[in-house]
This record gives sequence, C-alpha cells and structure tokens, in this order.
Amino acid sequence: MNILKSLFVVIIVVGLCSCNNHISLQYRTISPQIVPDTNFFHAGVAQADITPPPGLPLAGYSSLSADSKGFRIRLKARAFYLKPANGKPVTIVQCDLLSGSRILHHSVSEKIAKQTDISPAGLVIFGSHTHSGPGNYFASKFYNDHASNRKGFDTQLFSFLTDQISQAIIAAYQNSRPARIATGLTHIDYAARNRSLPAYLNNKTIDKSKNINRFQAINSAYYMIRIDTQRDNKEFETAGIISFFSIHPNIRPQNLSCLYSGDILGFAQISLANSIFKTCHLDHMPIHAMINMTHGDNNPNLPENVPENFVYARQLGLKIATDAMALYKKLSTSLKSDCHIAFRAKDIDVLKSNTINHIELCQPAIGCPVLGGAREKGLFLQKIPPIAPGWPKKFFTGSCQGCKRKVLGPFHGLLFSKYQYPHRLLAQIIIVDNMILLPLPLEITCEAGKRMSSYIHSMANQMGLSQVHHVLPGSCANGYWGYVTTQDEYQLQYYEGGHSLYGPNTRKFMSEIHGSLLKELIHSGSGGDLNPKCVYDMDAYSFYPKSNTFHANFEECRSPRYVSDKQTSCYWSFQWTGSKPSQIRWHQPLIRIACKSKGSDWQILAVDNIPIDDQGYDMAILMLEDDSSSDHTRYETRWYYPQTNSDTLYRFEILDNGNKPVLYSSVFTGE
Repeated sequence: MNILKSLFVVIIVVGLCSCNNHISLQYRTISPQIVPDTNFFHAGVAQADITPPPGLPLAGYSSLSADSKGFRIRLKARAFYLKPANGKPVTIVQCDLLSGSRILHHSVSEKIAKQTDISPAGLVIFGSHTHSGPGNYFASKFYNDHASNRKGFDTQLFSFLTDQISQAIIAAYQNSRPARIATGLTHIDYAARNRSLPAYLNNKTIDKSKNINRFQAINSAYYMIRIDTQRDNKEFETAGIISFFSIHPNIRPQNLSCLYSGDILGFAQISLANSIFKTCHLDHMPIHAMINMTHGDNNPNLPENVPENFVYARQLGLKIATDAMALYKKLSTSLKSDCHIAFRAKDIDVLKSNTINHIELCQPAIGCPVLGGAREKGLFLQKIPPIAPGWPKKFFTGSCQGCKRKVLGPFHGLLFSKYQYPHRLLAQIIIVDNMILLPLPLEITCEAGKRMSSYIHSMANQMGLSQVHHVLPGSCANGYWGYVTTQDEYQLQYYEGGHSLYGPNTRKFMSEIHGSLLKELIHSGSGGDLNPKCVYDMDAYSFYPKSNTFHANFEECRSPRYVSDKQTSCYWSFQWTGSKPSQIRWHQPLIRIACKSKGSDWQILAVDNIPIDDQGYDMAILMLEDDSSSDHTRYETRWYYPQTNSDTLYRFEILDNGNKPVLYSSVFTGE
C-alpha cells in the first residue's frame, strides 16, 4: 500500500482535517452459544455483497487515489465455518477489501455472538488487499487518514460492512452440513515479480551464485483447502474453496476507471468457481476465496511500460484460475471427513507489551522511502535521496529503528503520535487439517514469510504435531499495520523496510508471539485471552452519498452502442437515468442481459447455466453525472466480451434493487 503524497499534505498543513465529529465506540467480548458436539466434521459456506455506493474514497494509494465511480467486479465477504467432530469451530472470512480491521472484527464478533457458536478468538477476517475497494474503516487514525484520498472513519460504511459480513457468517453457520475436506499445494510461476530485488538479495540466506532474478525471488506456492458438503440427496459436492497465494493486487484505481473490483484476485476467484461449476455439473455455484500470503515485495506480472488495465488483470486472473483447476481436481482423491480444527488467540497492546523473549519492538515510525511509493508504482520522488530506496542512514543508527530515516526526522513524534498508529494486535494461530495459519495484520515479504513458516513448522514438529505439513502466513488479517521484512532487507530501506512501522525486529517478534500461542494451544486447547471490552476514539465522518427520498423514474437516455476500446476491450454501452446513488441498493443485483431468438420469448442470457449479469466480472456500472440540483443521476452500463450471435436479439435489464426489472434497453443484435 502506498502512503505517498498524503504525508506531505500533513507535513505542510498541520492539523487540517475534514473530520471533526469525535466519537467513542465500545465493544465487549461476548461468549457465543454452546452447541453440542456432532461427532462428525461440519462445514458451512456463504457470502454477502459488500459493494457500497459510488463516491467513496478508494484505499491503497493514499491521496493519489480517487473516489469510486461504480463497480466492475462486485466486492464480496466470503465466510467458511469449520466445526470439528469434537471441539470449537473456526470461521475464516475473506473480504474484497484492502485489509481486515481490528475494530471491524470487534463489531462483527459482538453481532454474531448470540446467533452462533463462533468465538471471537476463532474468527479471522482477511482482506484480499485490493486497491479498488473502500477505505476509512480501520482501527487506527493513521490509516484512516492516509490509506485513501480522504480522511476520517466512515461510520456509515463501517456499519454496512459489519452488517454484511455478519450476515455471511451467520448464513455459513446456519448452512453447516456434514462435510469432507482436502488440502493441497501446487506452484504457479510467472504470476508475480519481485519489485525490491536488491533488498531481497541482501538476505544472507540467499545463494548469490544462482543469479536469482525477480521472477524467482517470489513465493510461487499456491495452497488450497477444498470443502465439499453433503446435499439433501446425501451426495457430496463442492461448496467452497479457500486458496492461498502471494500476489499484490495493486493496480492504480485510475487505470481501472475508479471502479470497485477485486483486481486480479477478483477475476481469479470467480473464474475458478465458474470452472468448477461447469466441469463438475454442480447444482450450486461454489464460493471461492483467495487469501494473500507473502506478497509484500512483489508486483503482479503484468506487461511493463504500458498502462495496467482490466484487460491485463483479467488475463492474469484467468491464467491463475486455470492453473489452480488442476490442483482442485487432484484433491478429489484425498477428501476426508475427519479434520483437525483448532485455534488460539490473544490481545496484545504493543505500546504496553513490546517485548517477548528479549525481542523488542520499536516505537512506531514511518520512513522516508514511503513518501516515494513502492517501486514500479510510485512517484518521481523515488529518484531523490533520502526518499529514494536504498538510502538508509549511515550514522546515528544506534536507536531501535536503526537505519530508518524517519519522516521529519527528530520531529516525527510531534506530528505522528504513537497512539495514531495501529497498536492493538489480535495475535492468532489456526490449525486446519495439516495446515497452520498465521493471520497477520501486515504485508509480508517473501523471505520474511519463509522464515516465519520455517520457525513455526520446526516448533510444531518438536511438539509432536507431525501431521502439520504447511505453515501459511496470511497477510492483511484483522487489521492493517504496514509491512514486515527481514532484518537484512530492512537494512537497505526500500519501500517495504520504510513501511515496517515497528522496526527491524517485527518478524522475530511476531514469530515468537505465534510460537507462544502454539504452545498454549497444545497445552490448553482452543480458546483465547481477549480483552473483555475495548474502546476506540474515532474522528467520524461519512462519505456516503447524501440521502435523497425522491425515487426517480428509470429512463433510457442513450440506446445501446458497440464500443471498440483497446484499453478496456470491446463492449456494449447503455446509458440511462435513475434515482440518486443513495436510493439504489448497490449490494443487490442491478443488471442482467436478456436474449431472444427467432420465435422464442425473452429469457435471461446464460452460458453454461451461468447467467450473464453483474455477479460475474464482465459487467460494469459507472456513475456518469450526479447533478446536485437534479433528482436524477446518469449511469452507464457496460457488457464486456459480449456474445456475437447475429441471429439473437439482446437487451439490458436494469433491476429494481435486486427484484424485478424497471427498465429495458432498446434491443440490439450480436452483429
């Protein structure tokens, strides 16, 4: 994630902030329902739409970002409820957001407590790290002010996310059925490239004689958890897939028309689910979630020296899905109904408890390289020392942060209070079958993740957990804290080292924390030591469109026309006017394509029994004009990669908040 220009604005205009409504939010840790053991493995899978209205600031590029103008791929929250035959359940949630959020975790945990048996310690909320999702829902002032192009904690967005994520979790719990599970590993090469190769090669563990290039200096491992549940006919079919991969979904929003999307992962998630549905002839579309692992120092392997766009993102996402399909099929032979599920968690305020086993975290600080942005993604400032990567301090390096050049140097603490930074850590360790998951609120570099995995894997073997084959660090979980690197990488002070808020010991500190949790898990079983209550003081604001009670008629203002665009691919465009954005439920279905052949009635267009609508990745809505003096707003709907059947008639259908059509476009053909 890039902080960039936002920090300069803060430096120049101290104290200027659009948010002046100060609120306090208090949450309690509530014990969930107690549900008797079932003596067999249960699983439930569900998802909810978390696409907010257009107009909200997008998170990931700080002030270089922009407000959203609509969506290309709907944002979703996907929940996977896993309950062992005997013991407490784990629920893994993945959202198409920049990251999880500690305050969001509190809010969701409290909301679901009385309707499920899910413990807060057994719930993890990952963000996919898309840079085309909303921001301003974080637990810290620093990232509420600097992750997106506008400052403040958006109370309306926060409530919406809480409700929708909770809805997905409760549905997964209620849908739980006897299940079978399988886990596996493959490798997908050339999907990403290392963007900070000199820092990676500075690791003493790297064999320099091998002449490692940037396509080798990444984590190509692709892990999968396949979940098949029992249907009413007693047969089992795939309900969900959780994938773990390391790729940075960080295309600049302006290159994606400022539309909400899951970026590359959004295409890969839907494509694999579609392929499984078609190939296996399933009755229900499976739910596929992709969780990022050690993407911290990589960029997606998109064409260089040309603007990134949806065309390239789609190509790469579909390639990943194609490669993953082979692993999915392979897991058919290893499905089993017995599965080890366990977890342990602990709340730690690292400003109060910053030492474990003589490893100390520094006081948080942001480094100068962050001002220039990540390599291949940043500003011209990257070429100017000391902002340029590879310009660590050479003198006066005896402090905890060592060679980091802090923004504003010795005056850093006057402008950036340590309490503005994220400091409430939900430390978690989760076991699913032969995998140990290490959810972290950090972006993890390739080598840092490798060392953390090796440390915990070795400890697990020493403690008798011989069934553990894989240890997976998961990034952007339950919060956002910047980056974690190795000490060797930190010494060069590239973007990732400058954005390691808590200094060079962060990796070792987190490894020791997870090691202690593993010991507690073995000795005491699933559970957690969480604070009974927590209070957050926030600068509140709402970026939601202003409410308007007038419901406008939906009318066509430009008939469908075919557009040939090399940057976005060819598409059919239809423009219409309708209600203001505040009157439309953007998280419900809004568009679909209908078709009519000679002598037949109109019907919803489907390919391989998959409807062509806004639940896929080739339909977009853009807000074109929102005149405050008018009760109407102008929109454009686009159908990318359309059918070209000259014997068929087509039309766009605009739906009334997910219910019945309220507008039919003029008819067009596939010629």
